[in-house]
Amino acid sequence: MMFRKLRKWREKRGLNYLVYNSTRQAANIAEELTELLVSPTINDEMDAFADLIIYSINAIEIAGYDARLVLNEVIKEIDSRDGEIIDNKFQKDSSTYKAKIGECKR
Repeated sequence: MMFRKLRKWREKRGLNYLVYNSTRQAANIAEELTELLVSPTINDEMDAFADLIIYSINAIEIAGYDARLVLNEVIKEIDSRDGEIIDNKFQKDSSTYKAKIGECKR
């Protein structure tokens, strides 16, 4: 349902007709990351995280990919990873599955 709502939101604003530009999309995401870094409250942080997700989904869709399929493929790859937590960060050793992003093109 979320993906459908975002698609309708993009259509309503004419964003589905944008030509994909990775630099422009990255700039939007960088702007949201900056907002996250200076967020004064946890609510503002959560809002910035949600905006990052929405910008990322929109970028994937504008590039002509099905965001739901891309995310499913990436989750499969992440799920196949071995590794351990070192200094509060997951350090991957290997992946047994490589996401098939090319198969997610619409």
